Parts: sequence; C-alpha cells; structure tokens
Amino acid sequence: MTFREWNNRKNNWLRAQKGEWAAKLLGRAPMSDAYNPQKVQKILLLRNDNKLGDALVLSVLLRGLKALFPTADIDVVAGKSNATILRNNPAVSTLYFATEGLASLISCGLKLRGKQYDLYLDLDEKPTLASLAFLKV
Repeated sequence: MTFREWNNRKNNWLRAQKGEWAAKLLGRAPMSDAYNPQKVQKILLLRNDNKLGDALVLSVLLRGLKALFPTADIDVVAGKSNATILRNNPAVSTLYFATEGLASLISCGLKLRGKQYDLYLDLDEKPTLASLAFLKV
C-alpha cells in the first residue's frame, strides 16, 4: 500500500468517525411524516466545496431536479468559485455562499433557519462535522 492510499483510508476513516461523533453530539432530527415527493416545494442543495468540476456536474443534477419538481424552489449553498458557474442557472432559485469551514456553514445555516425545506441534498460521500452542524442549525 502506498502512502497516498494509506492517507486516503485514514482520512476517510476519520471523516466517518467525526460524522458519527457529530451525529451523537448534535442529536438526530426526529423522523417526520414519510417522504412524499408530491409535497416537495423547497429543496436545499449543499455544494460548498469550491470544486469547479463538481459544479459543472451539478448543473445536470439541477436540470433533473427541476424536471422532477417543476414547481419547487431549489436553493443552493455554494462556495464563491462554484457560485460563478451556478449564478445564472435557471433551475436555481436562490444562491447562498459558504466556505467549507464550520463557522461559515453555521452562519449560513442561521440565515436559512426560518425556511422550511422539504428536501435537503448534501452531495458529499460522507457528511462532515460542518455539514452536520449546518443541517442541525
């Protein structure tokens, strides 16, 4: 095993541990009614990692989401670099900015606190402590 492979495994393990720890610390959200796609009117998508390639791929996902939920508002939390790609996307209702850091995501979460989203999508493979704190807020 190369050092790079070992480092990737270690980082993935640590990310999973942080996610489990954060879920225990922050508590899990109570289960609400069963998911009903017909009732989805507000969608929040978290893509704040500033990876431009991911933002381009996200454009295709946004088009698909808009086709599935034509009347829904789709809000996106993006990094500053991703925002340049997503700014003029017709599927995006509102674009919010946040960096990958915990403080930035919590600050953004507090701004969005009053909104009631029916569907939340975090496209990271494993949730980070910051994204779990954002979701909790």
